[in-house]
Amino acid sequence: MKSKLPIIVLLVLLIISGIVNFQFYSDRQNLIGKNQSLEKEKARLNEENNSLNSKYRSVKEEYITSRKRLDDIQEELSKISREKEDLRNRYDAVYKEKEQLVSKLREMTQVKTTAAVKERNAPPRGSSASSDEYWSAVVRQKAELQAKLEELQKQLLDTKAEISRLQKDNKELSLKVDEINKAKDSLEMSLSFKERTLDIMSRNLVSEREARKALSNEIGKLRDENISLKRELIVANKNKIQLQDRLKDMFQKKEALQKMVGEVKDVLKEKKMMFSELESQLTKAVGADTESRKSASVELPPIVVKSSASGKSLMGKPFKGEVLAVNKNDNFVIIDLGKNSGIEPGLKFDIVRSGSTIGNIEVIETRREISAADIKKVNKGYTIREGDTVIAR
Repeated sequence: MKSKLPIIVLLVLLIISGIVNFQFYSDRQNLIGKNQSLEKEKARLNEENNSLNSKYRSVKEEYITSRKRLDDIQEELSKISREKEDLRNRYDAVYKEKEQLVSKLREMTQVKTTAAVKERNAPPRGSSASSDEYWSAVVRQKAELQAKLEELQKQLLDTKAEISRLQKDNKELSLKVDEINKAKDSLEMSLSFKERTLDIMSRNLVSEREARKALSNEIGKLRDENISLKRELIVANKNKIQLQDRLKDMFQKKEALQKMVGEVKDVLKEKKMMFSELESQLTKAVGADTESRKSASVELPPIVVKSSASGKSLMGKPFKGEVLAVNKNDNFVIIDLGKNSGIEPGLKFDIVRSGSTIGNIEVIETRREISAADIKKVNKGYTIREGDTVIAR
């Protein structure tokens, strides 16, 4: 039974090393899968970012074009307003000129009427020659006034036609101004919508950049964890090689012990044969019946391998970890030990800080790497904090 004890220990060590290697391998595969999914997510975010940048550039170009068009329309509106003002001033000038001509025509008509009355009431002159000259001057003046009147009437007609044309142009300009105002309102609405769109896209770009930054930080953390796990895997492989070497040494020692046991058995057989011959010789010499000697057998107590007690690992050492988070409202804590470490609900821990026990907790729920424990007791003057050590009872 004693020779079997090292074999059992070696088998236990091999099982533990296999479990640790399998755990490292599974964690490494999980990290590789997460890394690949994060790379895909990063590529998708890059594509969305590029599409958003292209949309932003196109919207910005449309905004610049619309702003330029609005400036052109405003310039055209100001030009039309200036033309309208010029036409209005021209209309006022023509209207004033018309009024002046009408008043002048009335004055000339009154003068002509007054001259005719004076001529009828005037006494006859001495000579007919002076009378003819007078009447010829009157006729000539009348003809001139008639021609001037006709010219003024023609100018008045032209002015009326020009006024009607200007009024028509004014109506057309008013309609055009209304259309331009409508286009201006629609452009302003479009510009407002595009400005809101640009604002939303800018916010989306900022949030995307923040998400990409957080994703990059997460990828860096995962890479660091991957590197640390690789280092731990290398250390585990070294420990495995050392255990294999120790196992080899144990097997060699076992073979040496078995050889020594065989030699001892051979010696015991020879001694037994010698005792048998001596016994037969004594029996013949004495001539009496003697009882054969019974060899005493020594039974070794059986070796019992006990399972790990509650609160202890497979190596017989108590579980030890630390507090990751404290929930004061619900009166529980999170520790960095889980199912992978052999933690089960109901297991109790002491909270230790600077070598002193400040309270105790009891596990209520477990996960793969962490566990939740209910706070059962906290010594007076202490509060459980993150980083406190937990040791299984």
